[in-house]
Amino acid sequence: MNRIRAVAIKSWRRFVLPISAARVRVRAAREARVVPLDTVRRRLELLLNAMYGVQFEIESADDDTPRNIIGTRRRRAIARHHGITIQLPPTIDARDSAAAVARYRLLAIEQAARIMRGSAAHAPGSGDASVRDLYNLRESAEIDAAIVAASPGVASVVSEERNRALRARPSARKLSERERAVEELVLKVLRSDPGAIPDAI
Repeated sequence: MNRIRAVAIKSWRRFVLPISAARVRVRAAREARVVPLDTVRRRLELLLNAMYGVQFEIESADDDTPRNIIGTRRRRAIARHHGITIQLPPTIDARDSAAAVARYRLLAIEQAARIMRGSAAHAPGSGDASVRDLYNLRESAEIDAAIVAASPGVASVVSEERNRALRARPSARKLSERERAVEELVLKVLRSDPGAIPDAI
């Protein structure tokens, strides 16, 4: 009996412990890549105040935020705004904390730019959804170009965001003819230089 117990303990140490330790390391690595909004909220508010002279407030967005024209197909928290309150994802996953902070910074600046431009006020009202999509697409391209012109260092972050959106675009086979026409323009923007606005839009 003692011999059987010794063999069992030896096997547990040899096989189970390494697996458990590996799981702990994987879990820790995943958690380390998640940056909560609360850790950068105040820093972002100060940045936007310095850039635009407005006391923006930043809060966490709900997880059921609908997708937008260049968002992903999954339902997830995305950036949006109400008045001068900017809502950002409660957490961001990235390859490292610096990349996550850079994404937060870009999302905050984009929303602040929309507020300052009055994007929502100038958006088409009820009617053809394609017209609203085209307006939002053009507005997104103009905002990205303006941000890159003012801060060339963020161009790479804008490009990464566009590549992320490209990987999540829907299959053209599932779209109607009109939707495919809009989708072609979306893809043209996502594949373009963020510092320039494609002629097609």
